[in-house]
Amino acid sequence: MDGAAAAVGSVRLTPAGSELGLGNTLRFRLTVLDAAGNELPARDAVWASQDTLVAAVSPEGVVAARRIGVVQVQAVVQGKSAFAVVNVVAARVAAVAVAPAAASVAAGGTAQLSARVSDASGAALNDRFVFWQSSNDAVARVTSTGLVSGVAAGTATITATSEGRSATATVTVTGTAPTTPTAPSTGPAAVDSVKVEPADTTMVRGASARFRARVFAGNQAVSGRAVTWSTSSPATLRVDAASGEVSALAPSGEPGLVNAAVEGRVASATVKVVDRAVATVGVTAERPALQVGESTTLRAALLDADGGAVGSASASWRSDNPAVLSVTSTGPETARVTALAAGAATVAATAPSGASGGTRITVTAPPVPVATTTRVDVTPSARSLAARETVQLTATPVDASGAPRSGRAIAWASSDASVATVSDAGLVTAVRAGSATVTATA
Repeated sequence: MDGAAAAVGSVRLTPAGSELGLGNTLRFRLTVLDAAGNELPARDAVWASQDTLVAAVSPEGVVAARRIGVVQVQAVVQGKSAFAVVNVVAARVAAVAVAPAAASVAAGGTAQLSARVSDASGAALNDRFVFWQSSNDAVARVTSTGLVSGVAAGTATITATSEGRSATATVTVTGTAPTTPTAPSTGPAAVDSVKVEPADTTMVRGASARFRARVFAGNQAVSGRAVTWSTSSPATLRVDAASGEVSALAPSGEPGLVNAAVEGRVASATVKVVDRAVATVGVTAERPALQVGESTTLRAALLDADGGAVGSASASWRSDNPAVLSVTSTGPETARVTALAAGAATVAATAPSGASGGTRITVTAPPVPVATTTRVDVTPSARSLAARETVQLTATPVDASGAPRSGRAIAWASSDASVATVSDAGLVTAVRAGSATVTATA
C-alpha cells in the first residue's frame, strides 16, 4: 500500500517530557505510524496546549514557554492523538559576564563593576541575584551591588556568581589609603536580612530542588553563617534542615512555605506543588460483554508521560451510545455501566489534561425462554371398537402454562398390537377382542 494512503495507526511525540526555560521555545518531533508500527510520511497535525497561559504551541509544533508551570501538549493526526508534558521553569543561568574585565582604582577610591547574567540563548536574565566576592579584602572589597573599594596597593580578583555560574574581573589598587582611626573589632557583623532563592516557584510532585539562602549584613553579602531550613507545609513539602533540599510530596491547593532562619532573621519562599499531567488513559472492564439489564465496573489507569500513576487526577466518563449503555462515575478512576439495549458502545474516560482512553462493550438481548411440553392430551381418551373398526385419535402437546404447542412431532405407540394397532398419524385399528393402551409422545 502507498505510504501516503495508509491509515494512521498511532502517533508519537518526541520528547515525551521536557523542561523548558521561561521565554524559550522547543520544537517537537511528530512521528506517524501505521497499525503495524511502520513509520509513515509526514501528515498534517492539529496541535493544542492544555494551558496556553503556561505554554503556547504553533501549527508547526513549536512550543513557547510563557509562565512557570506544567502543561500538556497534544498532536492529533486523523483522529489519533499523542501527548507530551512540558515543565516550564525559570530560565537557567548559562553565563555571567563582568564589565569591565579589568579595572584600576586608587586606594581609598571606588570603581563600579556590573554583571550581565544570561541564559543559554544569550538573553539577559535581569531578575537574578548576583553574589559578589573579593579574593583579597585587604586589597579590595566589593559590595552586593558590585561597587569595589580600594584598600591597599595590590591586585584582587572580583568574582560575580549567579546560580552556579561565575565570571571575574581583575582590580589593581594603587597608592596608599589615608589612615583613619579604626574601632576595635567587635566580631562578625550582625545579620540584617536573608533572601531565599528561588523566591516563588512551582514543583512537580516527586521532584527535588536545593534552595539557597543569601545572607546580608547591611548591604554586604556575608558567608559562613549557619542556616536552618524548615517548612510550614509538611503535608506537601519535605525540607532538609541543614542543606535546604526541598522535596515535593503531594499537590497543594495553596502554595507552601520554605523558611530559612539565620541568627534570628527569617525569610521564606513560596512553593506550589502540582501533579504531573496525565499523558495516557487506559480503561478496562470487569466484563467486556453484557446482557440487557446487567452491569459491570470500569477502571481507568491515569498515567504520566513516564508511565507513572497520577493519583490526584479524576476521570470524567462518557458513553458514545447511551441508549445501549449508560455510565455513572463511582470514584476518581472508576465507573459503573448498565446495559439498556442490545448493541455496542464505547465508554471513554477523559483526564483533566485532555488525555482519554476507552473500551468497547457488547450488549446482547437475554435469551428467550424455551417452552417445554409437560403433557400430551389425547382425544378421545377412551373408545370401544369392534374388530376391524377404526378411530382417529388427536394428540395436543401442552406446556406448563396449559397452552397448546403446535407444530410438534407426535410419536404413536400401542401397548398391544395384537389387540389394536396405531398408525403414525394416530389412526387406531381394532384387531381382536381385548384391551390396549395407545400412547402419544411429543
